[in-house]
Amino acid sequence: MKLYFFCLLLLICSCKKNTGSISNVHQLPKDFTQFYDKFHDDSLYQMEHIIFPLEGMPASEGKLTDPDFKWMKEDWQIHKPFTDPNGDYTRELFAMDSSIVIEKIRLKNNEFGMERRFAKSNDEWYLIYYAAMNRLVKNNSIDSNME
Repeated sequence: MKLYFFCLLLLICSCKKNTGSISNVHQLPKDFTQFYDKFHDDSLYQMEHIIFPLEGMPASEGKLTDPDFKWMKEDWQIHKPFTDPNGDYTRELFAMDSSIVIEKIRLKNNEFGMERRFAKSNDEWYLIYYAAMNRLVKNNSIDSNME
């Protein structure tokens, strides 16, 4: 239980500018990196670039989650840049095409992970999905066949 909170705290509440290493980048669209940096540096910009209610799942803490769960604007906690000072995580960014990017962050032992999906609409990038840190299960949204 403490590990869930530690991982969530590490990913979301980190205030360092260092974004850590990215283990795998698949041809990111040219404008995505600039959006991604601003998304984490500017909280107002972040809130304007999230489609609420946001699809996804909360940290499960070992419980089954509501399949109809949505992140709401009033409950959102601002995401800060990801840091991994000890090298305990792998981070991958996949460009599905020029308008969809999926980010996966996992503990190296693959026991826990999180996923965010971004999409471009009307020349702007938006966060469209967020699955918080959860135990990985085969065939769920976090552990899809994208490896």
